[in-house]
Amino acid sequence: MHLRGVLFILFIVILLLNLTSHVSSYEINHSLMIINKKNLVISGISVINGNITIINSSNIIIKDDNIYNSSYFGIFVYDSKNVTIENNHIDQSYYDGISIRKSENVTIENNIIANNSNGNGISVWDNSNYIIIASNILSNNGYGIFILMSSNVTMLNNSIIKTYYYAIYLYQANFIKIVNNTILLSDIGLEVDYGSFIQFEFNVIKNDLVGVYLGDGIGSLNLIDNIIQNSRYFGVLIKYYPNVFNYNKNKFINNTANIFYEFNNTLPEQTNGLVPPITITSKSNISFNYSYLTILLLTIPVIYILLRRRRK
Repeated sequence: MHLRGVLFILFIVILLLNLTSHVSSYEINHSLMIINKKNLVISGISVINGNITIINSSNIIIKDDNIYNSSYFGIFVYDSKNVTIENNHIDQSYYDGISIRKSENVTIENNIIANNSNGNGISVWDNSNYIIIASNILSNNGYGIFILMSSNVTMLNNSIIKTYYYAIYLYQANFIKIVNNTILLSDIGLEVDYGSFIQFEFNVIKNDLVGVYLGDGIGSLNLIDNIIQNSRYFGVLIKYYPNVFNYNKNKFINNTANIFYEFNNTLPEQTNGLVPPITITSKSNISFNYSYLTILLLTIPVIYILLRRRRK
């Protein structure tokens, strides 16, 4: 073969290698930072006492990695797009296990995220959009999944176990789908403040203090076909009704109180564990008749929860 032909083949090989780079090693004892990169796969590594950070990059895959004892986030994605984070084990990060900021088109799937007690299992914040969080196991984290000032986020088939505060917390979040998740042993299973177009459907919430807390500024919310069981205080605690509240086929089992509204109004009473369908467009069209003693007893844990929130 002529020298020119050999050089041409070598050029093609180098070009193909550069199109999709691959980072793989057994163990690194520091952080891995990827800046201004495209078409990169990071797989099969163990990061001890460090983290993986992705900045201003695209078409990145982080898979089959172990990240342990980070003093920061376990995986941090900033100002990036088209990122896949799958089949990783993230344990004992000081802050969040996975944090997504100012990014879009990110998939977080089949990860185990545990023991991030000072932060969240997964946080999505600061105008991140089109995020999929699916089939992850999150346990012993401060918050399970925290969505802040972001939109078009789907949470599907996750297991969120033993969070210290809220399993799922939405704040200024819009176009959110939360479907078929299992939430166990949290202070609050779901809390929503300031958001709209939120679907919370076919989820199971068990053994929490409060199953669902609806706070301020909610535009529209669907709460449909969920099972809320063994809540120590309330299955659903409502501070303010959403402007549009579609509420149908939820099943309550063995809760201390199924539904409580802080201003002494509530949804219709349950029948055989099921609450009849209802769509609410204002707070004034439903009344509630607890005895004064019942109201007093139910108000005590409400005050406890609100005082605890203010201390944080």
